[in-house]
Amino acid sequence: MIARAQAVTNQPRCGHSLGFTLVELTIATLIIAVLCFSFLGGYSFLARTSSELATRDRMERLRIAFVAAYRVNARAIEASGGREVFFAEGSTIADGTDATNAATLAALRQVAAYGSLSPVEAQVDDFQGRFRYLVSNRLSTAMPGGYTLFYRKIAIVSPGYNGVVEAGTTMNASTGLLSVAGDDAAVVVDGFQIARELAEQSVERVERIAKSYERYFTNRYLANAARDVSVDYFAVTGASAERWDAGGLAANSGGLFAP
Repeated sequence: MIARAQAVTNQPRCGHSLGFTLVELTIATLIIAVLCFSFLGGYSFLARTSSELATRDRMERLRIAFVAAYRVNARAIEASGGREVFFAEGSTIADGTDATNAATLAALRQVAAYGSLSPVEAQVDDFQGRFRYLVSNRLSTAMPGGYTLFYRKIAIVSPGYNGVVEAGTTMNASTGLLSVAGDDAAVVVDGFQIARELAEQSVERVERIAKSYERYFTNRYLANAARDVSVDYFAVTGASAERWDAGGLAANSGGLFAP
């Protein structure tokens, strides 16, 4: 009787299994798979967002470097007749080029020296896609002071996550208007703002020079007992001696720029 009772006690209870059924295993596998995909998808989204933000930061630093390089080389950049940013022979960014072009690469190295970024950062975004550069024609605007500003607009384009600059990302050559398509991103270097700033500085400098000449003329005029306004007080020598300020310091340039 004792042996029989023990045998009965060791048998599994009715309706209770010691393992998992196939249905339970299938459900558990599906739940784990969903959780894994959700985690990986979230991680991928965060990684992409982080790269986009880093690219935006890099593009802004590159824009600032371009502004500084443009300001220093404005005369050469504005003198070029082509759709390009000309720094020197062999150092020119032509419209639509990237760092695979030797002249563009040389120019980007020069630009990077004006900013807080390395030459490599001037070539690729944080997705490791190459920046493409779009350049307008030489544009012009007549200013109220009677002079004309010449300038260009330069777009720095990131190809984005897919690494391809979309066909719809273009710049109107005659206006500098930029259109951005797909996941591309872009910043624009506005040459007009740079040219206007330089022109305003030049006008201010010319006005200071003119006032200096006015003071010089007045002082030399008052120092002359005859006080003859027909005397040229801006040069000491000339063909008609009485018409020149023999006691002055200014040299006759002969109509040419003098030291």
